[in-house]
Amino acid sequence: MERKLAAILAADVVGYSRLIAEDEARTLDALRALRRESFEPLVAEHRGEVVKRMGDGWLVSFASVVDAAQCAIQVQERLSGDDRIKLRIGVHLGDIVHEDEDIYGDGVNIAARLQEVAESGGVLISGTAYESLVGRLDDRFEDAGEQSLKSISRSVRAWRWVIADTLVPQSNELLHLAPALPDKPSIVVLPFENRSGDPEQDHIADGITEDAITDLSRFRELFVIGHNTSFSLKGSTLSTEEVARELGVHFVLSGSVRKSGNRVRVTAQLIDSIDGAQVWTERYDDLLEDVFDLQQRITEQVVGSIAHEIVAAEVRHVEQGNRRFSPADDLAWRAQKKFNDVMGAVDGFNALADAVELAQQAVDTDPASARGWAILSIARMFQVFSGVAEDREFALDEADRAAARLMALEPYDARSFRARGLAGSLREDWIAALADLRKAYEINPNDSIVIQLAFTEARAGNTTRASELADKAIRINPRSRIVGTAYLAKATCAFIDDDMEALHKWAELAIQAQPIAPMRRVLMAVYAARTGNEALKAQQIDALKASAPKFVTNILSGAYRPFHETAHIEKLISSLRDGGIAEAFE
Repeated sequence: MERKLAAILAADVVGYSRLIAEDEARTLDALRALRRESFEPLVAEHRGEVVKRMGDGWLVSFASVVDAAQCAIQVQERLSGDDRIKLRIGVHLGDIVHEDEDIYGDGVNIAARLQEVAESGGVLISGTAYESLVGRLDDRFEDAGEQSLKSISRSVRAWRWVIADTLVPQSNELLHLAPALPDKPSIVVLPFENRSGDPEQDHIADGITEDAITDLSRFRELFVIGHNTSFSLKGSTLSTEEVARELGVHFVLSGSVRKSGNRVRVTAQLIDSIDGAQVWTERYDDLLEDVFDLQQRITEQVVGSIAHEIVAAEVRHVEQGNRRFSPADDLAWRAQKKFNDVMGAVDGFNALADAVELAQQAVDTDPASARGWAILSIARMFQVFSGVAEDREFALDEADRAAARLMALEPYDARSFRARGLAGSLREDWIAALADLRKAYEINPNDSIVIQLAFTEARAGNTTRASELADKAIRINPRSRIVGTAYLAKATCAFIDDDMEALHKWAELAIQAQPIAPMRRVLMAVYAARTGNEALKAQQIDALKASAPKFVTNILSGAYRPFHETAHIEKLISSLRDGGIAEAFE
C-alpha cells in the first residue's frame, strides 16, 4: 500500500436521482458535456488525477491544496449559468492510501462528507486545507464554522467559497445561481426583522435567526442554508419566492421582533415556495428578563413547530402526486403519510400495514434510504406497542433490523438513536433504551424525540423527569401529530403516582389526540373503575375491543410489559382485574 498526504476533491451532482427521473436523456447529455468540456479538462489543467468516477460524481487527488481549490472554484464558475447541472464540492487535505486503483483514508472520508453539506453550486473546504491557502486564495473563502459530518466522529472546521457578485443586501437584482432543489427537504432562514424602532435591539432578532439556523441544522434530514448566506440577505428587497428560487430551497422561514418595555413579541411564518402557500405562522409574546433565555425559548418553539410543518407539507405534496425526490425516498414519504394517518386516527391500523409495506418497498428500492428504514422501524414498533402485530416476535425482529440498518447509515443522527432506543424499550432493555433516547435528545433537543423520551422515562418509573420532558414537548409544539404521546406520558406518571384527577385529565387529552392508541384507553378504563364510573369504563372497553382486542390480553399474560418496575405492572394488572376490566377480554 502507498500512503501519502494529498488534497482530495469530492464532487457530486445535486438532485441527480430527481433529474434522471424527470428527463434521463437530457440529464445524461448534460453530465457528459460537463465531464468532457469543463470538469475533467480543468482537473488536468490543475495537475489533478481523477481517481474515481461515480456516475454522478468524482473523486480527484491533487498534490496541492491551491490547485484543488482553484479547480473547484473554476468548475463552479463555469457552471454558474447552467440551468441543467449543479455540483456540490468538498476539499480536504489529509492522509490517503492507494490500494487496488482506489484511494481510502481520512482525506477521502472528510472531503466526501464536506461535499454532502456544501451548498448547491458551492465549495466547502476543511480548516486543514484552508491553512494552505493563506496569502493565496484565503480571501475567496469565509468561515463556515464547525461542521458535524456523517460518519466522522469529530467536528470539522470548514470554510465556504464566497461566490462573487451574488450577495445583494440592498438591491432587487436576482442572485446569479439558480440551483435545483436538493434531494431532501430544504430551508433558508431569512434574518428576522427588528421592528422595534431601536437599532440597539438588532441583537435580539439576529440571535433568534442564528439560533434557528443552528438548531434546524441538527435535523440531518434537512438541507439548511448556512449562516453567512442567510445573513447576506439582511435588508434585501427580494421576495421570499425569489430567494427560494435563487438559493434552490423549498421552504423559507421569516419573522420579526418587536420590543416594548420589557415585553417582546416575535412573529414567524413558514412559506412553501413551490405553491407560495403559508404553511405555518405563529406569534410569541414573552418577557425580556434574560435575552439568552428568551432566544432559547422562542427558538425551540419555532424550530420544534416548523420541523413538524415541513414534514406535513412534504406529505401534502406526496398526496397531490408530486414527485419530489428519488424513487426510494418518494416511497418513504408515502410511508410517512400512511404512518401520519395512523397517528391522526384517519384510517385506523389499516394505514399502519400500508406504512410498513411502502417503507419496505423504499428500502428494497434503495438500501441506503435512511427515511425508509426510519419509518419501517417505527411502524413495526407501533404494531407491537399497539398489540396489532400478527406475529409479535417477527415485528420486533424487523423493528430491530431496521433500526440497526438506520444506525449503520446515519450513526450520528438523532433518528438512529431514537429508533434503536424505542426498539430496546420494547425488548425491555431499559438501560440501553434510555441511554439511546437520551443521546438522541442530546443531539436534537427540539425534535419530537423529547416526546418519546418523556414516555419512555415514564414507563421506566422516572416520573419527575418524564413530566418535565412532557411539559417541554407540549410547550414546544402543542400541535404536533404525536403530542398525544406527551399527554400519555403525563397520564402514566399520574397512574404511577396515584393522582386520579391528573390521570383523568391527561388520559382524556391523550385519547382526544389519538383515539385508537390502546394504552391511553387502558389508563382511562382504570380511572373509570377506580372512581366507579361504569359508563365510562364500558365505553373504553368497547373501544379497545374494536381497535386493539389483544392489547389487554398481552398485558395480563406478560407478553407486553408497559412498565419497567414489577411493582407498577402488578399495580396495573391488579387494577384491571379488580376493576372488572380484565374479565371482558378473557
